[in-house]
Amino acid sequence: VYHCAPPNSTIRVLSNIRKNRDFKLITEIGDMWPETMPASEGIKKILFIPLSIWRLLRDKYLFNSDVIIAECNLFKKQLEKNTGLSQIRTLYFCKKENFVNKSNIFNQENRISLCYLGSINNIIDCDMIGMFVRELAIDREVLVHIIGDGEKRDELIDLIKANGGQPVFYGKVFSEESKKEIFSKCDYCLNIMKTTVNVGMTMKSLDYFSFGIPIINNIGGDIEKMVKTEAIGFNINSNNIKSVVDAIKKCDSEDYEIMKKNVESVHEKYFSIEKFKMEMQKIL
Repeated sequence: VYHCAPPNSTIRVLSNIRKNRDFKLITEIGDMWPETMPASEGIKKILFIPLSIWRLLRDKYLFNSDVIIAECNLFKKQLEKNTGLSQIRTLYFCKKENFVNKSNIFNQENRISLCYLGSINNIIDCDMIGMFVRELAIDREVLVHIIGDGEKRDELIDLIKANGGQPVFYGKVFSEESKKEIFSKCDYCLNIMKTTVNVGMTMKSLDYFSFGIPIINNIGGDIEKMVKTEAIGFNINSNNIKSVVDAIKKCDSEDYEIMKKNVESVHEKYFSIEKFKMEMQKIL
């Protein structure tokens, strides 16, 4: 049985079934709840008991899985710490590459084009995006292409406008060719979430990598390390926005081409379909 969780409750159900049945059980942890809840530490302290029960539905019953697959190394380390189990493996999501043509997208002289892809919800750090746009817009035109929708859509659009940027809203786009056409206009993609969110890898970054676009990133874990060690974009926080913007403005066509090639290499090395199949075969 290959079992995807959350919900955490199904881990307990399958663990109990396996006590009386003879079958192999692989459990994939695609997200960490309640850790991923974007709540303040104060709220989490108040809700400590119910959140602990929720977490234990996962951690207490994973021992009956022959293999546990974690979405990223951050989750793997957290699960190992919580459970003391050794049968945990990291397996990244995969997607077929669909790289855009570099020559069509880099225009650093008087305009910079960004892209945000995905749900526009309460875990997105709209304020961080606004501050970043404001610094970029001091001496150039800034376009922000938005693919997706959500309850924070108007807030994000208003913040981009208020900080000197020009939002270009597409709504929900599912066609890969349509997304590629939009990405072909973009220099960098935004992988920006609230720092309270417990995540080491995002689905939007998988899309960004599959199109070969460098990222502006503020999440920790696996992606933060890749950005730093593989030179596939810039890690940003509230204290280094100006220095990141200065580095972007100093980046010429040759620098950008190297960065884009690094993104394509990272996709092939970690997130390609071939890599996924190879790693899954080892697990099986």
